[in-house]
Amino acid sequence: IDAHAGALGTLGAKMEDKGGRNIPLQRRLAMICGTSTCHLLLSKQPHFVPGVWGPFCDAVVGGYWVLEPGQSATGALMEFIIKSHWAYPFVKTEAEVRNMSIFDLLNQHLHTMRDYRESMGKVYSKIASAPSLSGFEQPLACASSYQDAKRIKQAIKEAKQGRPSPGLKPTSLSKMWKGHISFLTKDFHCLPDYYGNRCPYADPSMRGVLTGLSVFNTNAKTKSSGIDELAIRYLSVIQALAYSTRQILENLEAAGVPPVEVLFMCGGVSKNPVFVSQHAEITGRMVATPRDDETVLIGAATAGACAGGSFKDLESAMKGMNHVGNVVQVDPSPALALYHERKYQVFLRLYRDHMAYRDVMKGAPPQDTSHTDTCRQAVNCSVM
Repeated sequence: IDAHAGALGTLGAKMEDKGGRNIPLQRRLAMICGTSTCHLLLSKQPHFVPGVWGPFCDAVVGGYWVLEPGQSATGALMEFIIKSHWAYPFVKTEAEVRNMSIFDLLNQHLHTMRDYRESMGKVYSKIASAPSLSGFEQPLACASSYQDAKRIKQAIKEAKQGRPSPGLKPTSLSKMWKGHISFLTKDFHCLPDYYGNRCPYADPSMRGVLTGLSVFNTNAKTKSSGIDELAIRYLSVIQALAYSTRQILENLEAAGVPPVEVLFMCGGVSKNPVFVSQHAEITGRMVATPRDDETVLIGAATAGACAGGSFKDLESAMKGMNHVGNVVQVDPSPALALYHERKYQVFLRLYRDHMAYRDVMKGAPPQDTSHTDTCRQAVNCSVM
């Protein structure tokens, strides 16, 4: 019921107020993002989608059917990933010293990592192009994680001494990060179903997966490396949740549901700018967040105003009482879109492989893995 109130408090907002166009109600997806996430989509016609709750008639707005996909853990998962990491005490202390939330600290750290990688890439490129290094045949091997910044420093030192530094290619180094934090997770992937899968598999026995783990020195003197790894793990989980939402949207469309054009987010997690921007990047949809903090209360008030006769119907009440605070547009970068497409293919393959592992342990024949050829073709392409 609280999620339904959240939908009533967001979906009717005028996009024109933020430079957008008028998008029909049935092409707007409400995402109530808190401990878990409830996706709510209204439709004039009933659509039966495997793994999705509903359709329920008149459950939210009269004259509309509602579909209710969702994710079992969102904010709860992000909090668990942070608190279960060995670097959490350092992050917690640092956040307290700076008088900021842990989420804000990690978001800031991700941008610091991106900026550092980008600046080091430029320096590395200049040194690789220096006359003192001419004549060396140096294959491309860009750093794949923030920790590889140490290798860049070492390469600079060796280059200044006139020694070859393998792994340099000036034409590629200048394109290392392109200004996006998203590339930090190139070698780190996640399945977010730590509490089971609500949609599209409707399987409570599904579990989470992390790939790309490394061993870090847990000595307090080297805590920075742990914070780096925690930040990347945190970002990977956010991306996995966004890939999951993309998967939900694709399943809805495959069942004949009209394509969603904008995501209306509310709830505590929607106040996280990285969470919001990653969903815009990964789903390819605008993301609108509300002007008012307590959107569920606004939704309840909207229903009350309609019942009290202040508006002729619930749709009119929603249009009059819902307001957009911010709209995040889709990043137009082709490189970013390609990067997320490749990570999404890894995400889907992780699901299939995870299910195959369970079948093996149950004694069942392994599932067909013919999908790997297509996936390999996508993944084996150069990311940078």
